[in-house]
Amino acid sequence: MVHQNTNDRSIKPIKNINMIKQSLSFLLLIVLMFAGKAQTNKSYIQCSADVQYQYLTTYGLNKINSIQTTELDTFLMGSTMSSSEFKGKFEKPRFSVKLYRVKYRTHVPEFGMLPVMTSGLIAIPDNGKDSMPVISYQHGTIFTKTAVPSVPDECMEYKLLLTQYASQGYIVIGADYVGLGESDLPNSYLVKEATEQACVDMIISSKDVLSALKIKSGPLFLYGWSQGGFNTMLLTRKLEEVKIPVKATATASAPVDAAVTVNRWINNVQKADAVWLVGCASNMIFAYERYYQLNGLAQFAIRPQYYQVAKDFADFKIDWFEYKKKTPATITELLNPVF
Repeated sequence: MVHQNTNDRSIKPIKNINMIKQSLSFLLLIVLMFAGKAQTNKSYIQCSADVQYQYLTTYGLNKINSIQTTELDTFLMGSTMSSSEFKGKFEKPRFSVKLYRVKYRTHVPEFGMLPVMTSGLIAIPDNGKDSMPVISYQHGTIFTKTAVPSVPDECMEYKLLLTQYASQGYIVIGADYVGLGESDLPNSYLVKEATEQACVDMIISSKDVLSALKIKSGPLFLYGWSQGGFNTMLLTRKLEEVKIPVKATATASAPVDAAVTVNRWINNVQKADAVWLVGCASNMIFAYERYYQLNGLAQFAIRPQYYQVAKDFADFKIDWFEYKKKTPATITELLNPVF
């Protein structure tokens, strides 16, 4: 309702309110303009029908040095290892590194070549060169959906790798894998063909992105640790099949024979076994049930009192710490004896 009194005391507050509204509107406009500009700068760029990329950030030399020191200290807090064990063993960074998230189309052979969008990372040394060697690094086991190469600040493994290779002049690329990162499928943990395809398509997609950035990719190297070592061996064989040349391959702690690995985990438990092997086992069981359509496998394999917590863990509904509190210390205790 409009106030009919026209004296000064009734008019001035209305004018002041209008001025405040105009000021707030102007400030909101400025904020939106800057927000829009920021969004534009980090929006995805389509470089082919199946590939798009997004600039994330640049790791400068100070950031890279902090990864090797203070961030490593934080990461190893509570570990049996100390960051002092690595002092003087890292290569000194030479270049800043530009980071790009890639979204690309791959196919899942286990699901009848189902087309899906997934993600990965391209890290490019800021050295002014238009041609550089490429390392495809396959990451190890993770227990969250986002601790992946394309979210580097959540992935200490990948950050350390960038300090040692991207900052030395190698382009580093890495697939998140199907079911992690941007992919909405279940985690494809140690699933053969889905992993091979995602990694091959990441290599091919990275060439599209590098071409759009006017950079030529040189010799291709493969490297991976743990699950990533297994995946690297799969990828090496697949690249041989599709005639993509590889200069050299290296792995560390790779469970290249999954059956032998699991047999050792279950039937020859060691004091030095990592506490998280129980999580590896249950995630692998759920991945195999889903990708190989082995309905009921997880319920047959996992003791009833641990089934739901293992399923929630596989679906990223709970974190490792909650899973660990509610499950036994060994895989043998987790699984049904008949299995």
